[in-house]
Amino acid sequence: MKFLHTADWHIGRKLHGYSLLEEQWSVFQKLKDVAQREKVDAIILAGDLFDVSTPPVSATKALDQMLYELNVELGLPLFIVSGNHDGANRLQFGTRWMKQGQLYLATQIEQALEPIDFGDFQIFLLPFFHPSDARRFYGISEENKSQMETIRQAMERLVKDMEALIKPDKNPILISHFYVAGKGNEDYQLISEGKSEIGGLNHLPTSLFSNFSYVALGHLHSHLSSPSEKIRYSGSLLKFAVDEHWQEKGVLILDWQPEELVVTFKALPSSKDIRLICGTYEDITAKNFVAKIQAEGPAYYSIRLTEKPQVIRNLRDSLAIFYPDILDIRIQEEAKEVRNKVWIQERLESPMEIIHQFFQEQTGHELSQQQVDWVEASLLERKEEV
Repeated sequence: MKFLHTADWHIGRKLHGYSLLEEQWSVFQKLKDVAQREKVDAIILAGDLFDVSTPPVSATKALDQMLYELNVELGLPLFIVSGNHDGANRLQFGTRWMKQGQLYLATQIEQALEPIDFGDFQIFLLPFFHPSDARRFYGISEENKSQMETIRQAMERLVKDMEALIKPDKNPILISHFYVAGKGNEDYQLISEGKSEIGGLNHLPTSLFSNFSYVALGHLHSHLSSPSEKIRYSGSLLKFAVDEHWQEKGVLILDWQPEELVVTFKALPSSKDIRLICGTYEDITAKNFVAKIQAEGPAYYSIRLTEKPQVIRNLRDSLAIFYPDILDIRIQEEAKEVRNKVWIQERLESPMEIIHQFFQEQTGHELSQQQVDWVEASLLERKEEV
């Protein structure tokens, strides 16, 4: 049996103000082509269908049509969990009747304890949740909050309860949306998601999931971030940050053969790439250089100037003549306070990045791990209050 594992569609996402919906439709069509060419039996979508909890109408219509094409037109069973970007309460609309067409969508913790029999497999759907959600589910009062104060504490209990439901004649698959750390990703640089984002402050160990045949994860945006052979991230379908410009995006094909599981990454090139351009203003505006870059196809451009041009009044407008869709422009300058070179940039992507840079510019030092933990705890507490 074959599954296609995907995640982190983030329908409705904008990249520095540019709508990515056209690119999302294009890569979705490529996903459909792979599903048909590989003759998969079902599709796993491990969270973050939308980019925000209250998506615009254009995003909801797009996702509705995408799921319809996969589930109804292609006749593929879909196994889906909500992620930290999804509005779980809104997303759960219609989930009861969706099951009739083998579209299984889990948005609440209790659904993890309702595994689905699918051929030789038993599929557990565990959506993203906060510790406070787990405390409410297990009836733990605020006075006893310390019993389940972290994601790990909550997950340990949930996994134990799920394991009690595993049938001996089935291969258990867990689909979820968290940050799992292991030997396979201990050196992975978290970019779009992870510790720098409110959604995934507490990492989970691979050992916690040892009784599952496969764990299909969403949350980290590169398949290279997978912590082990049987605990994997498919990564996002598109590049959502400049720092991801070098990454390949795509899906995983899970081919369960009689004696082994074979996992293959299938790259899905975007119709419009993110391209990093470095050099002096004169270098990157030279006719031959521009022609070479433009020949590589449509792109969003992140520009790094090695020095500040002296005679250009409106730098963005001037560069836009050569590179129409500019994401950001960064100039390497000497920062007097810290006495080393930094990139002066137009925009930062997350609250944690802003705090990191502010602290570094003011003190000349990086945040300590203890300080990072304090900041992350504060951000997570604010998130739960919202």
